[in-house]
Amino acid sequence: MKKFNIILKNRFILNRFIFLILIQFTNQIIVTAQSTILVPDTMRFIQLPDSIQRYYSLSNEAEYLLFKKQYKNAIVKYNDAFKILEPRVAHVLSIINACYYAGNHKQAVKWIKYGAEKYGITLTVLEYLDSLVYSKYNHLDLRNEFGKFNSDPGKVQERTKLSHYTYNDRFFRSQLSDFNFICLDQRNSFKLALMYDSAFATPFFKSLIVEYNFPDARDLGYTGEIEFHILNRHYFIEKSIFDSALMRGKITPYYYASIVDYHYNWDFDILETDAYKGGPLKTKKDFGLNMNKLQDGSFIMVLPDDYEHVDERRIAIGLPPLWKYALMNGYKLPQQYIDWLNANKIYYDK
Repeated sequence: MKKFNIILKNRFILNRFIFLILIQFTNQIIVTAQSTILVPDTMRFIQLPDSIQRYYSLSNEAEYLLFKKQYKNAIVKYNDAFKILEPRVAHVLSIINACYYAGNHKQAVKWIKYGAEKYGITLTVLEYLDSLVYSKYNHLDLRNEFGKFNSDPGKVQERTKLSHYTYNDRFFRSQLSDFNFICLDQRNSFKLALMYDSAFATPFFKSLIVEYNFPDARDLGYTGEIEFHILNRHYFIEKSIFDSALMRGKITPYYYASIVDYHYNWDFDILETDAYKGGPLKTKKDFGLNMNKLQDGSFIMVLPDDYEHVDERRIAIGLPPLWKYALMNGYKLPQQYIDWLNANKIYYDK
């Protein structure tokens, strides 16, 4: 344990040292990577189990009501959803906001304590999400709740280790531009990041999948789930694992859609493509979660392939229609999609 703490304290020096060693041997190591990610059939719908489908149908309604500032109605929908399944961590944060703006401070405190005990949600998280909510409840003493959250020493050590690997993973990737002057080219830089993944982050990442049959915030806590997802972005696993996790309620529909679009609906060749300038080559977007930035600073959704069926695919896995997602997040819709909605007399809010 003492040795591990020393590594943590000196992680920056250690990272830079390892990085320079890897550079020395870059040309002596052959890195094999998948050049093409198979694209799934866009017409194959995943149908969620009834309980999960009903949970997300209600929570999606609640999120929309929260967006429309109908806070009391949103709370009713959240509570109905929570009678079906244990609350997802994001929905705990949402109902805290709804309770605050509805003036139901007793219920807000109840959910803050629940989030701290169950998921390790700190008051700092509330500050990041909504400063008004934080200013109202930052006096709360949550030591008892955090004591329960951290009651298992093994899980505490596991979460610390996850933070360590995630920090290192992000550190190495941050060096890709800084160290270009001593690398042969950016392809070598990308290889170095992959080598770190293979040697350190990936084995630990795989062990968490095996241990928890795909972990979520109930297993790793709020921060741990985020860190696990960061590692997940850098490691390809079988799509069937994500399908299974979605069907068992271990990942949210949004995360499933974003990771599937990211990993399986792009044609991505790291040996031929400048991954950090041009980005991966787009082939298909199953759930329409990609967007482009406009000159005025706003964002517009990229028109998905087979866009006439994108909302069917989204609803089948528990997501709201694309127009509702764009509205709630301040994104613009492609004109072709809007024309299709109008032509088919499909109501959408503006």
